[in-house]
Amino acid sequence: MAMVLGAEEIDSALLIEMLLPVLWLSRLEAFAVNSSVEGAMVLHHAYEQFGITSYVYTVTFSITDSSTDWSTKYGRLDPRWDAGVLDGHCLLWLPQSGRVVDATVEQFSTAPGSMPQLLVGRGTSLTPPERTSAGGGLAAGTLLPVLSPVGLLHYELTGPEYRDLVSSSLTQEANEQYRRAGVNLASRALTLLRVGPVAERVRKVPYPRLHALLDAVGNAEFVVEPNGDFFFTIRSDDVERSLRLDAITIEVVDALVSRYPEDREPRPGPEHDLVKETLSDVATEARVLRSGTTATGGGDVPIVLFEPRGAVGVQVRGFATLEAQAEGIIMAGFSRFLPNFTAVPRLSSWSVRHTPDGLELWDGGGIWARAELSVDDEWLAAAEAHQMVRVIYGVFVGVRVPHGRVSYTDADREVELVRARHSGIVAVAEIPWAGKHKAPGSRWWHWNRRTASRWTVRRTS
Repeated sequence: MAMVLGAEEIDSALLIEMLLPVLWLSRLEAFAVNSSVEGAMVLHHAYEQFGITSYVYTVTFSITDSSTDWSTKYGRLDPRWDAGVLDGHCLLWLPQSGRVVDATVEQFSTAPGSMPQLLVGRGTSLTPPERTSAGGGLAAGTLLPVLSPVGLLHYELTGPEYRDLVSSSLTQEANEQYRRAGVNLASRALTLLRVGPVAERVRKVPYPRLHALLDAVGNAEFVVEPNGDFFFTIRSDDVERSLRLDAITIEVVDALVSRYPEDREPRPGPEHDLVKETLSDVATEARVLRSGTTATGGGDVPIVLFEPRGAVGVQVRGFATLEAQAEGIIMAGFSRFLPNFTAVPRLSSWSVRHTPDGLELWDGGGIWARAELSVDDEWLAAAEAHQMVRVIYGVFVGVRVPHGRVSYTDADREVELVRARHSGIVAVAEIPWAGKHKAPGSRWWHWNRRTASRWTVRRTS
């Protein structure tokens, strides 16, 4: 734990993601039957307290030795339950960072100490890369290869009827016990995350709920009951109360509204809602790149950066200022484009479309961004060749020239994008290229990716 908390080279978000399984393992004397289920479920509820989304999946697991190429496989694609015990293995998937958490990987070691105690890391690739839900869930059959010091660890998600343990009736029976243990685990972690330099690093992570908990708990004293229940002594209105972490009232400002409000027209007069107007406005400015740069994630893939014309701050008690439009598109399937992030999701139901005036970004339900710009033939040819475009979305991604600046170099734009990524206000995804389909008059034909056997007609402005 001291190593994790003191290692400045560890990314702040990774610090939190690692600390919880390290704490759980530190209180585990030995791997018991069903320990992968218990660990994953407890960690799921602990991450939930900090506002970190996690999915618990059953998987098969194989280890390929880096020196001999010999591979050993564990688990089964049709995991079975025997008297409440899982014949198989499970792990957590964290879509916000694209990392896998396997707290019990050591139990598959053939020799003591030959494998790490736990695994928290990003997959080298996702196959298939598409996510199946707005929250970033993975499809059954997804392959997750992860490099480790001992070789390649290869996970495969089992069939849909087995894979999601959180909603399984077998885990629901013990869910309250798992939830309570997860709250206690998060409470213990919070006492470490609120101290000195560690607290300063934690303030940089894009998890508003965690910031609000740190504010609410402050330096409050705590008591641990013999049964492990954790209570903080919270003073409110000159009254002291002993509260569990999940009973503490926190204030998180939620400024997100629907991207598709019924009233799209600005309302004149004093009742005019500027926040709602900004969030419902799909007009953006945009910039295209033929291939990736360091700031845009690299790679030989065409890129479009959409920059909304206005911003709406989402602030938690003076800390963790995020941007509501970026949060909205992240909730819809994009990933937060943090530094060192590599697992860019591919969203098959979305599309980037070429219009007479520029480019548009659509999902299955409607338009998210429209930009007027001239797109050169070289970029269009790259998009046609790849049939995929990397979309970077945010209010400070290096598109607009700042007020008062006569010039804005490519280096200036890169610096702006990197700074915004560090702030957690940039979203990224790889989106299918829909090209341009022209019909007579002012109507444009768009291929509907969700229903591939049909065409749809949309009238654009």
